[in-house]
Amino acid sequence: MNVVVIIPTYNERDTIVELLDSLREVTASNKRYTISFLVVDDTSPDGTATLVSGYAKRHKNVFLLSGKKEGLGKALLRGMHYAIEKLHANIIAQIDADLSHDPKVFPKFLD
Repeated sequence: MNVVVIIPTYNERDTIVELLDSLREVTASNKRYTISFLVVDDTSPDGTATLVSGYAKRHKNVFLLSGKKEGLGKALLRGMHYAIEKLHANIIAQIDADLSHDPKVFPKFLD
C-alpha cells in the first residue's frame, strides 16, 4: 500500500529539512507501507521550493509540487489530486511543515 504524506508549505525554509529528516527517520523501519512525502509549496519567496527540490533529488521518496499561492485548502486539494493520480496513493496523510506536530508520533497513525 502506498502512503503519501502531504506537507503544505509557505515560507518554511527554516523547518522543512528538519521535518523531512525526522519523518524519513521515524518511518525508515516500516515494512508494511511504501511511504512518500509530497511537499506542496505555494511559491514561497524564501526559497522553500528550491531547498526541497535539491532534497528531493537526493531522496527518492520526497516529491515537490509547486503552485501559485491560493491558500491552504487549495494546496491540500492539489496535493491530494497529485498523490492519487501520480503517486498512486492508497492512504493520504497530512502534517504541518512548521514542526507544530511531533513527527515522532507519525508511525502511530500507521498502526
